[in-house]
Amino acid sequence: MMQTFIDGKECSLEDTISSFKEKLKRYGFDIEEVSWLNPAKNIWSVHIRDKEAPMNFTNGKGATKKAALASALGEYFERLSTNYFYADYFLDLDESNPFVHYPNEKWFKIPEDNIIPSEILSEELLKFYDPTLELLASDLIDLQSSNIEKGICSIPFTNIVTQEKVYFPVNLIGNLYVSNGMSAGNSIEEATVQALSEIFERHIKNIIIKEALSLPEIPLNILKEYPDILQSVKDIESKGFTLKCFDASLGGKYPVICSVLIERKSHTCISSFGSHPKFKVALERTVTELLQGRELSSISANLSEPTFNKEIVSDIHNLELHFIDSSGLLHWNLFSQNDSFDFIHWNYDGNTEEELQKLISILTGENLNIFIAEYNHLDVNCCRVIVPSWSEVYQPEELIESNNNSAISLRETIFNLPNLNLSSTEYASLFEQLESLNFDDNKPVFELLGFIPPKKSKWKELRLGELKGMVALAGGDLFLAKEYVDWYLSNNFSTDLNIYKCLNVIIDIYINDEGEINNFKDALSEFFETELIETCIDLITGKQRFINLSTIILKDLQDYQLLLNSYNKLQRAKLEC
Repeated sequence: MMQTFIDGKECSLEDTISSFKEKLKRYGFDIEEVSWLNPAKNIWSVHIRDKEAPMNFTNGKGATKKAALASALGEYFERLSTNYFYADYFLDLDESNPFVHYPNEKWFKIPEDNIIPSEILSEELLKFYDPTLELLASDLIDLQSSNIEKGICSIPFTNIVTQEKVYFPVNLIGNLYVSNGMSAGNSIEEATVQALSEIFERHIKNIIIKEALSLPEIPLNILKEYPDILQSVKDIESKGFTLKCFDASLGGKYPVICSVLIERKSHTCISSFGSHPKFKVALERTVTELLQGRELSSISANLSEPTFNKEIVSDIHNLELHFIDSSGLLHWNLFSQNDSFDFIHWNYDGNTEEELQKLISILTGENLNIFIAEYNHLDVNCCRVIVPSWSEVYQPEELIESNNNSAISLRETIFNLPNLNLSSTEYASLFEQLESLNFDDNKPVFELLGFIPPKKSKWKELRLGELKGMVALAGGDLFLAKEYVDWYLSNNFSTDLNIYKCLNVIIDIYINDEGEINNFKDALSEFFETELIETCIDLITGKQRFINLSTIILKDLQDYQLLLNSYNKLQRAKLEC
């Protein structure tokens, strides 16, 4: 069989694909290729998923079909090995489970004074993650176990330079780093190079966007040295787009490249950044990343117009959008000919070990710490790398302001709301607890609680704002309930729209006409169905509560149980290694 080797990879694509597929099958993961895209020459992407747990999926990209598939399979392993597929979920575990995340995890009980135990992190790291001394030990309980009694689950990481072992709370990792710095490779060195490259890419991207820097365009004579990539650029431009490739190394300091796709018809654009010690690999990654999972014919939905408003561009939420799907805004300065730096045709040529040492030396040269956790329980070299102050996707204050464990103490109450008959005071207290979560009212409730709701259910659509309104209505606070009815209608939600339109009118009647609903029943019947009117009256008077909500029993949720089955397969693999 022909063997295909590409820069940055130690094994042939054929061997990598064969090995990855065999190992996934061995551990019980049945992966299918769902969709392929080839929007331009030498640009391929593929979407793969677990047949038995389709919520577990990854995307791969590359200059060929084999490169894209190897990329997708590698990403699947990295997300399995680092538990990323399960990071957003409560795992409903019982005490028989020997561990929640990894066999080498360590638990720390919440002390009476709620101060973070000294064995967690280090003094220097605690100052970074908690500069205002507001973070409590209870803030670090992980969503997956939600085990308040057992305490803080922490995972050992090793400082790459000093070899010091440091315990990072799972909660902190999930809240601040999400998928940044995870990788799989044919060797641990290859995986680490990829993980560090990803960290470089995202950190330098944030600097460039936040500071509205102007980048030097890569000259045509340099692009000609990479004919396959230049062919992709020309093919894209032949379809009515402009593709600009920039040196994002900030004067040769960092191995990063930026590409921007421009659509003239809509005057919009989208950017992509890529990093690798080899210039060619970084350049190819930016071009293939731009169109990963996208067709040129429908890409305009992801594009936005550049702006001169630096405040909006540098806003943390805009930077987060660039991480999530590259849909954030760009500053016009990016395209200015007054470049912030000179073009440098950088290239760190060498074997994988030499590439790794080069990346490490850049980071340590800036007095940064590099922490790594290595995983091989699926017989594939995987790792997660953390570079404090560089690799955070979300800022440390998120641990206090919008921690993913904020609602775990409310989970059982919310699951059982339809069966509860609380007093008005208790409903008011519940409302205050929901308000204190500090999440946007558009936040889906199932995400707060960490479960997968049935596809066709009210729970699938329920937002925090609607839940607050329901609780206020159940407690008899019509003025507060009216605020959230208005909120619901202003957001143009379609589910239960007629109920909310009718409820809006009838609450007004109770507020403004002292509840003399009989004066308006005939008029209301001209606008709404009789059954709908009666339902709304029952909701206001307390005879009925919580619009179309059913009690949640986790064992009865099919998709959620499929996720847990997948998790249990992974746990067995960890026990076997």
